Amino acid sequence: MILSVLLLGVTLYYGVQWLKKTDIAPPQANPVGYARGLQKFEQTSKDTMHADNVQGVKDAVEKYKVEKNGNPPDLQSLVDAGYIDRVPQGVAYDPATGQVTAAQ
Repeated sequence: MILSVLLLGVTLYYGVQWLKKTDIAPPQANPVGYARGLQKFEQTSKDTMHADNVQGVKDAVEKYKVEKNGNPPDLQSLVDAGYIDRVPQGVAYDPATGQVTAAQ
């Protein structure tokens, strides 16, 4: 019994020491690290959203080219023709080449 209590105490002591050394503490214990993690997550989400927007517009431009035998004059033409619901933010379009890229 005494040995079990002693073993439990030693395990808890070293477990707490290990947690203090690692960066997996709860947000209240490390607000700066938590805020950086949220910022990184937010940026990753935005990057993913922009990539999805670019790919969706590229697909719409390709469909427009096939059906209308040419590049759309602008992104609003894709909306007017029903290929996309709205002109997404963060997308650049060159009507001369039909190239769609992420806006800088």
